Amino acid sequence: MAKKGSRIIIKLSCSQCKEINYTTEKSKKNDPEKIALAKFCARCRKTTEHKEIK
Repeated sequence: MAKKGSRIIIKLSCSQCKEINYTTEKSKKNDPEKIALAKFCARCRKTTEHKEIK
């Protein structure tokens, strides 16, 4: 059975090199706008801001 609810899977890409590094879930109800998190980018080899893409 599939999950019920308003959670969707999103991809996070590095704001500097544009590589897609992470996937995660978010709630459409609690976070309707796009999210940005500070995560480690293996390509840049430093912590950068990762933004949500579709």
